[in-house]
Amino acid sequence: MEGSLEQLAQEGDRTVSPDFPFIDGITDVAIIVQTTILYVNKGVLCVASPVFHTMLTSEFKEKNGVINLPEKKVEDVTLLMKMIYPSMHLSLDGKAKIS
Repeated sequence: MEGSLEQLAQEGDRTVSPDFPFIDGITDVAIIVQTTILYVNKGVLCVASPVFHTMLTSEFKEKNGVINLPEKKVEDVTLLMKMIYPSMHLSLDGKAKIS
């Protein structure tokens, strides 16, 4: 599945978020927001959110590892991911640092 997730960036005019690039062996979920892809980890999402847990472990279409959020703003979803990701730290200026 991971190879197919990485190939999503080659479809259409999609770009990969510089904050959430594909990481071989780690990435197992792609969140598509408008034309941007955020590559993330299912375990992190499931621990952080019961909504993501249900989407990714039940019989929903997102169980395949692709979450489409066309009505959301890239900035909002990126901020949410930075808040729930354990290695991301936001400073007051809104810039993320990975530790």
